[in-house]
This record gives sequence, structure tokens and C-alpha cells, in this order.
Amino acid sequence: MRATFATLLTTVLLLGTAPASSAPIVVDFEGLADQSALTTQVPGLTFAGAVVLDSRASLNVFEAPPASGFAAVINGSDGAVSIDFATLVNSVSARFTYFERVTVTAFGPGSSPLGTVSSLFDRNFTSSGTGSPNELITISATSGISRVTFATAPSTVAETFVFDDLTYDSNPTRVPEPGTLALLGIGLAGLAVARRRRAG
Repeated sequence: MRATFATLLTTVLLLGTAPASSAPIVVDFEGLADQSALTTQVPGLTFAGAVVLDSRASLNVFEAPPASGFAAVINGSDGAVSIDFATLVNSVSARFTYFERVTVTAFGPGSSPLGTVSSLFDRNFTSSGTGSPNELITISATSGISRVTFATAPSTVAETFVFDDLTYDSNPTRVPEPGTLALLGIGLAGLAVARRRRAG
């Protein structure tokens, strides 16, 4: 009887789990100082090659308006921006305004490349006449993303794109669904009734 119960419990818990959904995390870069290097100011993220610009000071709001608020991030002197995540994420997106085509590349643990996506146009700043500012570019990988890079070609050219509203999903953990827990409760109640009938 105990072996049957243990088998039932293990089967229900293993088969009845599903990824827990979590709300996406949005980073809007508000409150960061104009023209400051963005490194570890955002908890859980490490940036390289990124500089914060404020539309009330140094960001050209007419050509590259922020997607929200006043602040956005521009690629610095290295040309490319990289973001390392403290924990694996499933997807990363941002709103881009660019003067050269933007490429987003995702990497898994151990820096293994997972995929690349590119912007729709060669440029989309306001007076470019192609596209519109703040194009949403998203990259996803169910195996988990540990780092992304944003770059233009050639990737060594500075100040060719601005991004805002960086959004990412955390990698879900498996938890029992409510229906599974209800089935487990009904099964346990049935086992208790069967045990009483045999004992009485």
C-alpha cells in the first residue's frame, strides 16, 4: 500500500508540473545620471559599452526619442553593448532607434551562441524616412539566455543606436498546477476511505 501511494504521489507531482509564469521585468533607465556609464546600477544585470542619456540634457529627442520617460541608453566607445544576466532568462527585448542596422545576439551558459535577430531597417531615426523610432526587437531561447549583445556593423562604431525599455523574462521553475494538487487531494482521500473499509 505504501509503495502504491509513493508511486502515485511521485507520478502526479512529476506529470502535473508546469512552468510558473512570471511577469516580465522592464528597465526604463529613469533616475540614472545623464552621460554616466551604465555598469551594475540595475540589480541582476551587468552592462558593458553602455552610456545613459537624458532627453532633458544630451539625448537628441527629435531624432532618437526615448520609448518612455526621459532616459535611454546609447552604445559607447566600444560600439557594442553587452548585458550579462545574474540568472538565466527566456527572452530579452528592447525598443531601438538606430543609425545603422542593429543585431541582437543571445548567448547561453558558457558563451554558447543561441541565436541572432536584426532590425527591420538599415536606419529608423526620425528623419531617416524609413521605419519609425523605437522598433521592438526581441530574442528568445527556452534553454536560457545568460548574455545578450547589441551591435551594428561594423560593431566598433560608437553612438549608432539608442535603446530603451529593456524587458526580460526570468527562466521559470516548475511548480504543480492547482488542478494537479486537487487530483492529489482526491486520490489521498480515496486511499483513506479504502484503508478504513479494509480495517473495519
